[in-house]
Amino acid sequence: MNKKIIALLIGTSLLAGCNSSDDQQIEPVEQVPENKAPSVIMVAASPLVEKGAGILSVDASDSDGSIATYLWEQTSGPVLTIIGAETKSISFDIPSVTMDTQISFKVTVTDDDGDIANTTIETAIERIETDYQLAGKVVGDVFAGKMLKAVVSTEVAETAIKDDGTFSINLKVDDDIPLTKLVKISTLAATGINLTLLLPSLDKLDSIIFTPSNASKLNNINAQQAATASLTSLSVSAVSTALYSLILASNKGVEPDNINTIELIESQLNPEDVIRSAAVVKILLESDTIVLPEGINNVVDLIANPEALDSFVATITAMTPDLIENEMDAIIADPNLTPPVDSSSVAKVYYQTEPVAPTFLARSGSRYQFDDNGIGKFTDSFGVSIFGWEIKEGKIDITYTNPAVSVSYDDVSALDALSQTDKDALWAAGYTQVEVMVKKSHETFTRLTTGSSVDSYYVETSALREMTPITLGFDTIKGTWQGTSESDFLMRKSATAGAQFEKSYFKGLWVLDVYHPQSYNNVHFERLDFDADGTGVSADTARQYTWTVTDGVLILVFDDFIQTYNVIDALSGDYSTFSEIKSKVGETLAVTFGVVLQQEEGLTFNDTNTVTGAERYWQTTINQWTADSWDGNRLSFCLRDSDTYACENGSVFFGFQTLSDNTGTRYTYAEGVPPSLSNYSGNALSWSIMANNNVIKFEHRNSCWDVEGVCRYREWHLLKIEDGIIGKRFYVQEVDYARVGSEDEWYYFIQPRFNQYELINLEYFNQTAQIISPPGHTPAMHSVYYPSMVKDIN
Repeated sequence: MNKKIIALLIGTSLLAGCNSSDDQQIEPVEQVPENKAPSVIMVAASPLVEKGAGILSVDASDSDGSIATYLWEQTSGPVLTIIGAETKSISFDIPSVTMDTQISFKVTVTDDDGDIANTTIETAIERIETDYQLAGKVVGDVFAGKMLKAVVSTEVAETAIKDDGTFSINLKVDDDIPLTKLVKISTLAATGINLTLLLPSLDKLDSIIFTPSNASKLNNINAQQAATASLTSLSVSAVSTALYSLILASNKGVEPDNINTIELIESQLNPEDVIRSAAVVKILLESDTIVLPEGINNVVDLIANPEALDSFVATITAMTPDLIENEMDAIIADPNLTPPVDSSSVAKVYYQTEPVAPTFLARSGSRYQFDDNGIGKFTDSFGVSIFGWEIKEGKIDITYTNPAVSVSYDDVSALDALSQTDKDALWAAGYTQVEVMVKKSHETFTRLTTGSSVDSYYVETSALREMTPITLGFDTIKGTWQGTSESDFLMRKSATAGAQFEKSYFKGLWVLDVYHPQSYNNVHFERLDFDADGTGVSADTARQYTWTVTDGVLILVFDDFIQTYNVIDALSGDYSTFSEIKSKVGETLAVTFGVVLQQEEGLTFNDTNTVTGAERYWQTTINQWTADSWDGNRLSFCLRDSDTYACENGSVFFGFQTLSDNTGTRYTYAEGVPPSLSNYSGNALSWSIMANNNVIKFEHRNSCWDVEGVCRYREWHLLKIEDGIIGKRFYVQEVDYARVGSEDEWYYFIQPRFNQYELINLEYFNQTAQIISPPGHTPAMHSVYYPSMVKDIN
C-alpha cells in the first residue's frame, strides 16, 4: 500500500480515539519518510549504423522501492518501429540514411509509489560511406591556390590546389550511391577556362585508397575496398577537359550518368579529335591574345559545339598557321598531359579498332596481348606476330621477333623507294597501285587518354616493306625499304559495358563468321541453328557442330576445327567479336574480327519495304561504320585524301534502286562532287523475292561475255530491320555470284558476308551539306597496311 495512505489512516484513527475519553493518553506516531523519485540513465551503446539492428537500454533504479513501468517515446529523427517500448531495452531496424542523422528518445520510468523520472537519449544513425582519397595534379600554373571540386551524384568535396598544382581530396560517398555513378573533378577559377576530369565510375577506381570513415563502419565495408593501396595520380588537364567536352557533345550536351553511356561514347571518339581539342584548351590557357569567342562563356561549351570549335580553329590557324599542329605535338610529348604508363596500367589484352559511328559496331581490327614475361602477341587477319615488350620512359616499347607478313596495296605515287622512271613505266602499263609485303619491326605506344573500357595511344611504327616485283618487258621493277607511320589507336581493354556471351542467348538462328579455309578471308558469314542441347547445324551448308559458352566465350566445335568468339563491342543485342580458329591439335589456323547477331523471326521482304521508287535507293553502309564517315547524322560523301584533302568519290555512292516493275539499277557512279552530282549510272538489273519471302535476288543484265544474259547476281538474306541514321536499315547476309560465260559454272564473286543498307534519297548528297575538311583540321593518320583499314568490296 502507498506509504502516504498508510500514514493518513493511522492519523485518522488516533483522532477518533480522543473523542471517547478526555484522559486517554496519546501514543506517539512514527513519521513515514517522503517517497524518493527513481533515477534513470542510458546504458553505453555502440553507435547506430544504418541498415543494421539497433538496441538501446537504460538503467533505472528506485532507492526506496522498485521500478513499476518504462515508457520510450521517440522525439526526433526518422520514424522507427520500436519493439519493447515498455521495457528497459528497445530494439528496432535502423533505416537507410544519406547522411549522419541525429535521433532522440524520451524515456520515462515510474516507481512503485507513482513517482516518475525521465531522461532524454540522443544518439545518431551513421551512414555507411567510403572515403575515396583522390590525388593528382592540375596541369596549368594559373590554377595554383584555386579551389578544386569533386562531385559524384549528391556528394561534393572541395580542396585547395597547391602551388605546384598537386591536390589531395577526400570524397566521402554514401554506400547507396551506385558504383556506376560518374565522378567529376573540376577547377573553380573565376575565368571561363576551367579544367575538368571525368572518372568513368566509382567501381573503376580500384587503385585508389578506400578507408572507412570510423572504426564502427569497418565491418560494413567490403574488405577489398578497405585495403590500403597507393594513391592514384589523377591528371586534371587540357586533355581530360577535351575528353569530357567531346563526351558531352556526343551525348547531345547532357552529362552522362552511367558507365554504359561512357563506354559507348569512348568507342566512338577519335583520339585525334581529343588531342586537337586539347590543343585549343592549352592555347586558351597560355595565350594573352587568344580568348573565347563572343557568346561562349566557357571552354567546355566551345569544344562541345563542333561548328563553333571549327570556326575557332580556323581563326587560330589564320593567325598562326602551325599553332594547332605544334600544340598537338607538344601535348603528345608532355608527360603531364599524356601520362606515362607502367606495367600495371597496360591491359593484358587490347583490341585495336577504329572509332565507331553511332548505331554501328566495330567490324575489324587487331589484338595485342601483353604477357607478364615481357613477351607478347599481335594478331590480325594475316596471322600471329611475336614481340618482346617493355616500358621505356613511360611508353610501351615493342620489338617484333617473329612478325607475320601483311599485305597492303600502295599508290605508285607514294612509293619513294621507286625512281621516277619506274613510276612512269608502271603508270604507262596501267598500274596505279602495287602489292606490298609488310613485316613490322618496331612500335612505340604513347598513351593519350585512359578510359573505362578504351585507352587511346599515339603509335609510331617501323616496318620492312617489300614491293611484289612487276616485270615489264625486259625490266623487273621492285623495291625494299624501311617504312614508318604514325597512327592514333583506340585500344579496347574490355568489352563495352562488360558485355559477354551467355548460354541462354543462343536459341534459333544466329549469323556469324565461320571458318572456310577456301575463302579469300578464311570465313563466311553463315546462318547457324542453335539447339538448347548444345548441338547445331548450319542452315547454309548443313555442317553440324556442338557448342557451349564458357566464361563469356562462345565455343563452336566442328569436325575438323574449333572456333571461339570473344565479345569486344555490343549494341542492341548485336556483337562485335574477335574470333580464333584452331585445329583439333591446337594449331592456330586463322583469326578474324566479325559481327554476331540473331536473325529475327517472321521478317519478310515485300513490296512495301523493298521497292525504293525512282527517288530513292538502298545505300550500302558496310564501309561507313567508322566515326570519320559521318559528320553528326550526315553521311560524308568524300573520302579525304590525307595529303591534299581532295574529295574523292570512292564507293560511298554505291547502292541498289528497285522499282515496282521488278527492274532497277545497281548504282556505282555519279559525276561531280556534292552538291553537283549528276549523271547517275550503274548496271541495269531485275529483282525478285524468293525463299519464303526472306531473300531478294538481284540479276545483272548483259553481264555475260558471249551472249546477252545474266552472268552475275546478288542475294540478300534478310536478318533484321530497324531505323538507321538516315532511313530504314536492312541487315542482310549478302552473297554475290558470277560466271564468265552463259555456260560456265557459278562462283563466289563476293563470299557470304555481313552487310547493312539504308534507304536514302537519290539526291541525298546534293541535298546534304558536305564538309570536305574543316579549316585547320588535321585528319587522323592511318597506316595503310593495317587490316582495320581494309574496306569491303561493294
